[in-house]
Amino acid sequence: MPSTSDALAAPEPTTPLAGIRVVDLSTTLPGAFCKQFLADRGAEGLMLEAPLRFSSLVGPSRSEIRAPGGRLAGRHTVAVLRVFGYDDATIAKWQDAGVIHCG
Repeated sequence: MPSTSDALAAPEPTTPLAGIRVVDLSTTLPGAFCKQFLADRGAEGLMLEAPLRFSSLVGPSRSEIRAPGGRLAGRHTVAVLRVFGYDDATIAKWQDAGVIHCG
């Protein structure tokens, strides 16, 4: 039986994206905002690009593509999320079943 102090302890906070790693290879603001949005929901954010680009928007990032650790993190990516700044008509022309459009 748990002790009284264990029963009253606050539960560990959980976030919907805990355990997910987001690797940001973007060079535009939508990518930085998307990575920050996902990191705010618990994802681990890794920015793999030259330092100082959008430095005020990058949020919690750990790696840089030129560093050995940054290259290693990039090799362990299993899914790709691409963030585009195009309108609906442009995206519709691509007719790509892999594109999920959020307008």
